[in-house]
Amino acid sequence: MLAVHQNHKNLKHKARAQQAHQPAVAAVALFEHESTTKDAKQPPPPPPQPQQQRPLTMAQRQQIAQQCLHRLQQNDSDATLHILYADNIDNMELKCEHYLKAIHLRIRSSPQCAPHECYAKYVQCLMCTSQHDTAYEFIVSHLSVFTTTHSALARLSYAQWVELAHYKFENDEYEEALKMYVEAMRDRDDENDSDNNNHHHHDIYINVAYCYQQLNEPKHALSFYYKYLQSHPHDVYCINNIAILEYYSKHYFAALQMYLKLDAQHISDKELFFNIGVCYNQQKEFETALRYFYKNLESTAKNRDNCLISIAWIYCKQFSKYRDALTIYSKLSSAVVTHKDLEFDIAWCYQQIGDYHKALKFYRAYLQKHENNVNALHNVAWIYINNDNDDDNQRYARATPLLLKILYIDKQHFYANYTYGIYLRDIERKFELALQCLLIAHRVQPSNIQVLVDIAKVHQFAAQMDKAKSFYLKAIKLNDQDCYANIEYAHFCALIENYKLSDFYYRKVLNILQRRKHNNNGGNDAADDEIVNNINFIENYTNYAHVLHKLGKHREAIAVANRAYALDPNDCNTLNNLGFYHFCVGEYVESEQFLRLCLQIDANHEFTNSTYANLLFHTKRFEQACSYYERAVQLRSDIEHPTIAPQMLYNYSFVLCTHKKESQTAFTHMQHLLDHKTNFATFFQHNDNEERAYSLMADICLQLNKVAMAQQYIEHTLALNANNEQCQRLRRRISECQS
Repeated sequence: MLAVHQNHKNLKHKARAQQAHQPAVAAVALFEHESTTKDAKQPPPPPPQPQQQRPLTMAQRQQIAQQCLHRLQQNDSDATLHILYADNIDNMELKCEHYLKAIHLRIRSSPQCAPHECYAKYVQCLMCTSQHDTAYEFIVSHLSVFTTTHSALARLSYAQWVELAHYKFENDEYEEALKMYVEAMRDRDDENDSDNNNHHHHDIYINVAYCYQQLNEPKHALSFYYKYLQSHPHDVYCINNIAILEYYSKHYFAALQMYLKLDAQHISDKELFFNIGVCYNQQKEFETALRYFYKNLESTAKNRDNCLISIAWIYCKQFSKYRDALTIYSKLSSAVVTHKDLEFDIAWCYQQIGDYHKALKFYRAYLQKHENNVNALHNVAWIYINNDNDDDNQRYARATPLLLKILYIDKQHFYANYTYGIYLRDIERKFELALQCLLIAHRVQPSNIQVLVDIAKVHQFAAQMDKAKSFYLKAIKLNDQDCYANIEYAHFCALIENYKLSDFYYRKVLNILQRRKHNNNGGNDAADDEIVNNINFIENYTNYAHVLHKLGKHREAIAVANRAYALDPNDCNTLNNLGFYHFCVGEYVESEQFLRLCLQIDANHEFTNSTYANLLFHTKRFEQACSYYERAVQLRSDIEHPTIAPQMLYNYSFVLCTHKKESQTAFTHMQHLLDHKTNFATFFQHNDNEERAYSLMADICLQLNKVAMAQQYIEHTLALNANNEQCQRLRRRISECQS
């Protein structure tokens, strides 16, 4: 919910729709022949058309009600009698009971012929007996009846929709109230009375807006507040709420226009001076902004710290009044300065007035929290260089460590270019500028393999694969036995899906390490130890195992992944991959062990739930599989993966359909599978997956009585395989049912 400066509960307007109670038209007596044929078992004649009916007297209605009651005692399953009895009695609770009974009887006997007019009568009775919550639940459960029927008798009136909406609104059930308001507006629009629609809607627009506001949908809330404002241009509460929503949506100009409509007393009462000051500040009207900020400080302690910070910022950045800014900053507590990261701004002010000692104090405090902040590092370096108390050697000796991190101090400096180039590549993702920096570093040290590899990665991240490949090969050419260059190129080959070449370079690195270990005869060569330590990363083994998996060498993949597991037995990627590789070779016990370990650490780890669910599916533990499938379909990693998602969706749907009898959920997942057939092309190209998917979908559709759709999928299946026994059986079932 959006934060506001006043109690919104006091700002609600209650639009009141007049209840239009139409005179009831009594049903024609169905028992006028009862006296002569009382014992006959003939059905009553059908009632005449509504235009032929005449209002009945009280006595006639009582007589009809008594006759209905007598007949109901003999046969309680006649929906028509329940309706007629309810129509001719005045007891609202009994009316509710019999209308509801009629609805249930008709739905049970013929769902397509339910008495829609009973729905409206039932709801009206509930509302008359103050059972608004029950009425709401009934409407929501049968919303299509009330919104799609063309019969005036079967629809709720505008007043009834609004009454129910008001009830929910008064009880702070804003989502429910909003649904009813929307239906009320739609009902009035359907009357095609264009001259009156807007007038009627204006009565409830402010409530609709407030509902959206409470549901944290400011865009819709503003839309309805503005509509309401058209007919109520001086409504203070509406203007106030618009201003608040526009302000917190950072639409400062629009917010300011609303604030200016409010009188001074309201602004003072609601403590809005700070908000208005912020709006003027955003409009670059700094003098006016200062005036409102000072008014806020004079009138309330609310927003005091933010007010002071804003005033100091204007003095410093806009008016260059650094001493005035420092005076304002001094009114803030040290806790606020730390929490708001104001050390940099305060240091800047001291720097501008030449008080370098205090400036360094605040810059150092800021760098303790933001050690790589380029602006702070530059300013400290600048102070060191311009400190007249030191000689040149001392000044530059202190500045050099900072200059290494700051590119613009020395554009040809190797470390500055290299460090900032990596920063631009990995953090800023500004590949062109990163490339310029790293190429400068390369010109300074043309034999540096690390720089060549990092240049290759810039091209790689920018999807310039041919250029990336050329720099990887340049690095290897400099030293064919360099483990770092070879393994990075192995990673790259895997990325471009050249798995055979990737396998070659991974094996090459392992052979290099093995030869070095053999040549050292177990000795402690510091250089080799450093190389091994830099290569012996979990990610390297994980990546190589993935390459072996792609080549179908699952046993080798397991052996390599076990090296990663030895380095860190709690790494989720390693556990997941080992579980998957064991699953691929049918070692379900080992697979389950690793998958369960992974899920104990991270219950939502990507691909693990789907893999474990498939394992349970293959071992026919369908009940257990469902819980993991249910979680997997909620994970974007699993549901969007082109090879994992389709098999998961098919298996899950199969279990839901054949074992859980949850056909509707199965239908949803199969629909997703078939709707994304292009994305899951690999799955549908494999063996008979397309045939099996269509066949399963046909079975699901038939369980849901979607006969026409089932027939379509049956035909799709038989077109792929005319001998599909499942679909032949389904076709026969449909034919038998139709005959």
